[in-house]
Amino acid sequence: ESWLGVLFYLEHLLQREDDMSNHDVWKRVNELVLAALEKSPEEWPVFLETSCGGDLALRREVESLLTAETEALRRVDRPALELLAPEADPKGLRIGAYEVVREIGRGGMGAVYLAARADDEFQRQVAIKVLKPGMNTDDLVRRFRKERQILANLQHPNIAELYEGGHTEDHLPYIIMEYVEGEPIDHYCDRRSLNVRQRLELFRKVCSAIELAHRNLVVHRDLKPSNILVNSDREPKLLDFGIAKLLEPTSFGAPTVTAFGRRLMTPEYASPEQVRGEAITTGSDVYSLGVLLYLLLTGHPPYRLTHRTEAEIRRAICDQEPERPSLVIQRTAETLSADGSTTTRSPQKVSQTREGDPAKLRRRLAGDLDNIVLMSLRKETQRRYASVEQLSEDIRRHLEGLPVQACKDTFSYRAGKFLRRHVKEVAAAAVILALVLSFAVDRELQQRRIAQERDRAQQVSAFLIDLFQVSDPGEARGNALTAREVLDAGAASIERELRDQPELQAALMNTIGQVYRNLGLYAAAEPLLVGALEQRRRVYDRPHGDVVESLDQLAVLRMNQDNLAAAEDLHLEALATGRRLWGEEHPLFARVINNYAMVVREGGKLDDAEPLFRQALEIRRRLLGDQHPEVAESLTTLALLLRDKDELADAEALLRQALALRRKLLGEHPDVALTANFLALVLRDRGDLEAAEHLFREVLELRRRIQGDNHPDVASSANNLATHLVFRGELDAAETLFREAIEVFRSNLGEDHRYVVTAMHNLAVMLRDKGDFEAAEPLAREVLATRRQILGDHVLVASSINNLANVLRGQGRYEDAEPLFREALALCHQHLGDKHRHVATAIHNLAVLLHDRGDDASAESLARQAIEMRRDLLGDEHPALALSLSLLGSLRLRQGKTETAESLAREALEILHSKLPAGHWQIAEVESLLGETLVAQHRFEEAEPLLVAGFSTIRERNSQPELRDARRRLLTLYQAWGRPLPPFLDPVYGNAGPP
Repeated sequence: ESWLGVLFYLEHLLQREDDMSNHDVWKRVNELVLAALEKSPEEWPVFLETSCGGDLALRREVESLLTAETEALRRVDRPALELLAPEADPKGLRIGAYEVVREIGRGGMGAVYLAARADDEFQRQVAIKVLKPGMNTDDLVRRFRKERQILANLQHPNIAELYEGGHTEDHLPYIIMEYVEGEPIDHYCDRRSLNVRQRLELFRKVCSAIELAHRNLVVHRDLKPSNILVNSDREPKLLDFGIAKLLEPTSFGAPTVTAFGRRLMTPEYASPEQVRGEAITTGSDVYSLGVLLYLLLTGHPPYRLTHRTEAEIRRAICDQEPERPSLVIQRTAETLSADGSTTTRSPQKVSQTREGDPAKLRRRLAGDLDNIVLMSLRKETQRRYASVEQLSEDIRRHLEGLPVQACKDTFSYRAGKFLRRHVKEVAAAAVILALVLSFAVDRELQQRRIAQERDRAQQVSAFLIDLFQVSDPGEARGNALTAREVLDAGAASIERELRDQPELQAALMNTIGQVYRNLGLYAAAEPLLVGALEQRRRVYDRPHGDVVESLDQLAVLRMNQDNLAAAEDLHLEALATGRRLWGEEHPLFARVINNYAMVVREGGKLDDAEPLFRQALEIRRRLLGDQHPEVAESLTTLALLLRDKDELADAEALLRQALALRRKLLGEHPDVALTANFLALVLRDRGDLEAAEHLFREVLELRRRIQGDNHPDVASSANNLATHLVFRGELDAAETLFREAIEVFRSNLGEDHRYVVTAMHNLAVMLRDKGDFEAAEPLAREVLATRRQILGDHVLVASSINNLANVLRGQGRYEDAEPLFREALALCHQHLGDKHRHVATAIHNLAVLLHDRGDDASAESLARQAIEMRRDLLGDEHPALALSLSLLGSLRLRQGKTETAESLAREALEILHSKLPAGHWQIAEVESLLGETLVAQHRFEEAEPLLVAGFSTIRERNSQPELRDARRRLLTLYQAWGRPLPPFLDPVYGNAGPP
C-alpha cells in the first residue's frame, strides 16, 4: 500500500505524456514541475505566474501534474508522511543519534530540522537535511550524496561543517550538519547598521570560504543572502551546496544544459552564463558575489525588474548594464521580490543603515568601490576578476588605501559599443561638431589673454627685483640680511607696490602667508592670509578657485592656532564652493577634503574623519597618479588616523610607503621629517623601541638642520623623543627635552595651545615616574583643568585624568585615585570602543589600584582583560603586556599559587629585559616580585639579590605602593631566612617585621 501513491502519480504522468504530442512542450512542462517541487505549495501561484507568463495552456498542464503529486503524497505510507509532511509535528522523531526539535526549513525536495543529540555521549545541536519521500530518484539521490561529499571536503570556519550522513528507516538519505543560528547577511548588516568598511570586512570572510571551495574544484552556483548566515560571533557561515558543481573532469559525465525554469540557480544572483546554460566556472561565483556586494553596499539589486518574468530576468542579466553603486543609491525605487511583495528603497533609508547620510555614502562608494563591484559584474567572464581571491584582494587594498586592480571601462571599449549601436547618429553628430569647432576659435580673445598674462609676469618680475635688491651690498651697506628679513620686507611692500593689481596682490599675500605659517610664525601669517581672502572675495563676484585656495589656507592656519571651530567653518565653505566649481574631481578639492579631515580628527571624531581621508586619497590617485607628493601626504594623514584607531600594522605599512615616496620626490624636506616622525610613533606603540628611538633622533636632527631650533616642529620632535626616553627610563635627559619643547611651543603658539598642554602633560608623567610627586601633582591638575576647558569631552582628557590618578596612587591616596581611574576608563570606552590599547591601559591601571587596596577578585578580572587585549593588540613581546603579566603574578602569589606566580614573573622579565635598559624601574619591580615568589618556595639565596636590587632601584623612584611592597618583601625574606636585617633597610622598622 505504501507504493499506491507513487503508482497513482506515475499513472497520471504517463497519461499526460501520451496526450502531449509536442516533445518540446512536454519537456518544458516537466522542467517547470520539477522547479515547482523545489518550492513549498504556498509559493506555487507566484512561481507559475512568473514562469508561465500568459501561456494558460502551459500553466494548466503544470497545475494538473502538481495536483497529482499532492494526491500521491496523501497516499504514501504513514511513517514517511509523519516524518516529512508539512502538517505533521516532527518533534521527538529520531534520526540516527539525534532527536528532532523542530522543522527549520522546507522545500520541494526535502526538509531541514533542528535536532539535538539524544544519547549521553555529548551535547550538540545540529541541522539535519532529509530528502522528501517520493523524491529519492537516482538523479536526486546522486545530487544529495554529491552535496554530502562536497561538504566533507570543505573544512573552513565560514562554511557550515558536515558531521555525518546516513539513511532513515524509510531509506531516505540525510545529512547532519552544523546548526547555524543566525540571519541572512543582508538583514544582519542592515539591522546593525554596519558601515561600508564593516560590510566589506564581513564580505571578505565570505570570499575566503568560496576561495577554499574553488581550491577544492567546487563551484557553489547559488550564492545569495539566505545561504550566508551570520551568527552571534559575527562570523558568516556558508550553507547549501546542494546544486554545487564539481570541476573535476572525472566527477561528471557529458555536459548538460540547465534550463532556466528548473531553478538549479537563483536567477537574481545567477551569472549570464548560468542563465544561458553555458559552461559553469569559478567566474560564475565571482559574478554572484558581485551581485551580493552590490546589494550589501547599496541596498538595491543591480537590475531593475518590473514583472520578474523569465524573459525580463534573462534580458536584465545578459544585456542590461548595472548602474554605478554610487549613483543607484541616489534614487528611490520599488523592487519586486520573488514572493510578489514590493520593497521601497530611498536614499535616506539606504544610507541610514550604512554611512548615515546619502552624500557621505555616495562619496564612500564613488571610485574604487564602483569599479570593484562593476568589474565583478562584467558580462564576459574574461573581463571579470579571474578569481574570488583577486576580488577579495582588491577590497583589502581599497580598505588599506592602496591602488586596486579594478579600473573603469576604457573609453575605447565603451565608445566602440556605442558606435556599433548608433552609427548614423554618431556620423551626423561628428559633422555638426566639426562645424561648431571650426567657428569656436576666437583669435582676438586669445591674443588679449596672452597680453594680460605677459603684463602680469612683468609686474611680478619687477616686484621680485625690487624685493631682493635689499640684499645688494650697496643697499644693505654691510649688513647681512636673513631670509626672514627679506620675507618681512616683501610682506610690507605688497600693499604699497601692487595696489593697482588686486589679483596679483592677493596671490603674493597668500604665498608669503603660507611661508610664514610653514616657518611656525602664525602671528605674522594671519594678516596676510586674512587679507588675501578678503581681497579675493572683493575681486571675484562669483565662485572662484582662488577663493577656495584662500579659504583652505586660512583654515589650516586656524587649526594650527587651535581654533578648530573656525577652521571647520572655513573648510566647509571651501568644499561647498569647490564642489560647485569642479564637482569632486579636482586636486585642490582633494586637498581641502584632506585638510578638513585633519580638523575633524583633531576634534576626536575619528569615524567621521576616515572616509574623508580615504576620499581625498582616491581622488588624488585618480588625478595625479601614485608617484605624487600629494598622494604621499594623503597616505601619511590616513596612517595617522589609523594609529589613533589602534590599527597599528596598517598605519605602519602606509607610513613606510609614504616615507619612501617622499624621500624619493622631496629629498631632505620638512614633509619627510613629518612622515618619519609619525612612523617612529607607530614603531614605539608596537614595541619596537630601538627602531623608534633611532628614527626619533634622526627626525629631530633633520628638523633642527632645516627649520632651526625655534620652530614648533622641532619642539614636537623634542617632545616625542623625550616621551620615548621616559619609556626607556632616561628621565633626566627627558626632562631637559620636555622643558625645551614647552618653551618653544609657548614662544610660537601661546600659553594655552594644545601642543603646550601636551608637553606639560608629558612632563608631569615624567615627574611621576621620577617619584617627584610634589612637583607632578600640581602640574597634572593644571593640565587636566586646561584640557577640560579647551577640549571638553575628549579622549585626551581621559589621558590627563589617568595621569593625575597615577600621581595620587603613587602617594598612596587610593580613595582619591579610584574615582579618577574609573572616569578615565569610561571616557576611553566612550571614545575608543572596547578594543584599543588606551582602553587596555586604563583597565590595567584600575586593576593595579584594586590590587593595592586588597580587592583581589576585581583586580584579577581586570588584569585578565588587560592581558588578553594587550596580547591581541600589541603582540607577545610588548612591555605593556609584561606589566599586566606581573600584576597577575602578584595576585597569584597572594593566592598561594607560587609556581604560577613565578612563571608569570619570569615571562614578564624576559619581555622587559629585551625592551628596556638594565636598571629600569619597571624591571626592578618585576625582579622584586620574582624574588618574593622564590622566598615563598624557601629559595632564599636566589631571592636575595633580586630583592636587594629591586629595593634599591624602587627606593630612588619613591613611589609609595611599590616601595612599600619592596620593603615588605625584603623583611619577609630575612625573617623567613633567620638572618639579621641589613643596614640599608630603614632602621625605624627594626626587627618588628614588615609593616
